Amino acid sequence: GQYTNFNIDANNNIEQVSDFGTPVRSRFRNENFNAIRVYSGNIDYVKNWSDKVKLNMGAKNSYVTNESGINFEYEASDVWYPDTDLNNQFDFYENILAGYVELSGRLNKFSYNSGLRYEWTTTKGNSLIAGTGIVNRDYQNLFPNVQVNYDITKDLIIGASYNNRINRPSYQDLDPFINYIDSVSAFRGNPQLIPAVSHNAELSLVYMEYASITLGYAKTKNPMYLTVEQNLGENTFNAIVKNIESSETMSLGLVLPYEIPWWTTFNAFGYQLNRFEYNDNSALVVNNRPTFYMSLYNEFRIKKWFDLELTYDYVSPGSDGIFLVKPYQSLGASIARKFLDDKLSVRFSVFDALFQEAERAESTLTGFFVGYTSRSDSRSFMLTAIWN
Repeated sequence: GQYTNFNIDANNNIEQVSDFGTPVRSRFRNENFNAIRVYSGNIDYVKNWSDKVKLNMGAKNSYVTNESGINFEYEASDVWYPDTDLNNQFDFYENILAGYVELSGRLNKFSYNSGLRYEWTTTKGNSLIAGTGIVNRDYQNLFPNVQVNYDITKDLIIGASYNNRINRPSYQDLDPFINYIDSVSAFRGNPQLIPAVSHNAELSLVYMEYASITLGYAKTKNPMYLTVEQNLGENTFNAIVKNIESSETMSLGLVLPYEIPWWTTFNAFGYQLNRFEYNDNSALVVNNRPTFYMSLYNEFRIKKWFDLELTYDYVSPGSDGIFLVKPYQSLGASIARKFLDDKLSVRFSVFDALFQEAERAESTLTGFFVGYTSRSDSRSFMLTAIWN
């Protein structure tokens, strides 16, 4: 058995200035808390019929409780007052009973792994404001998976796989709270989120365990993505994670590593065609756009002088749920040298040298335009010294 607990507390102080001809200053503060408890137990059985055939089977039960809440206050004449429209508390309970069976083995140049997983999930959620029973679900799922590899040569392997997966919403996304941003926008939780179920298939060709070419396809029902809603009759908006109709991805990936005494390189390239379907004002909208990405790593070893590392990541414009995503890139570098008979190692590193490591996206929905930029202070420098 296992017991795990997570306690999350966040405090926000908001100072807002609204200027519609006359500046008006407002102050707010809120506290968000989550107390998550996870109780789980499992039993497993392993049977080796020979050195080439193995059976695994077992069962697991996990029980999760999440007690969460938000306390919101506003200031008036230097006095803080509770905002009863935003204060809330949510108690959530989830139980997952699961069982699995898995068979793996090898037959000449073939290796295989196949299995089946069963899950029975019950969830309940009660809100202090909305009353009891805003979440009450009971559902069962079967998740098959299979993978087959064939050794063309000792170093060259071709493989094919299929799996069926479930992606449950986070406990924080289920909280039915309104998190105030400013007078016209807020984040809102969604206790009506349901799990997304995906079917995934992949064909791969792998050389010497690292170099590879992969073809992939994924189809997901009810995937969860950030959306934006306008409040009825108002010029205010809520950002909320919702289930959209479906998503579909076709992908091609290439990994190219290489190493010689003075140079190591590891490079990954990929192409994805993403298709998302969602409802906008009762009309089905298709967001369809390809995406290219690459991730480059190079290390140069200049004997008796220094080691130089360079990294670069780039993602082209693409689609993500209801949004069109703008390009993303990040450049990093480090230089290292040893001193005093190799006893002292010194390294200087820079991260996000171009200061372009930011998520930017936009979407045109019925009646309004939405755009966002999310970034952190990612450009940084680090000097390390290690004495051995």
